[in-house]
Amino acid sequence: MKKREVFLSLKRDLAKAVQASFVAEEWVDHALSKSQDKETKRAAADKALDEVEKRYNESLFHLAEAERGRKSAEAALGEAERQAEE
Repeated sequence: MKKREVFLSLKRDLAKAVQASFVAEEWVDHALSKSQDKETKRAAADKALDEVEKRYNESLFHLAEAERGRKSAEAALGEAERQAEE
């Protein structure tokens, strides 16, 4: 092979390697973007779950208060009925 042919062959191989590195960089950028999107969605889901758990606990608290109030009202009604019978 002549020097010129060797040079052109190496130049072509180098161009292919550079192009392959650009393609690989695009793949990495795409994968990073997808992982960031997933992380954003996961963070939003975690935040929503925290809010739901907070509301659930508040609802349980209010339910317990309402149940105590109902039992108190039933007891007061029973006492009032007992006093009315006397």
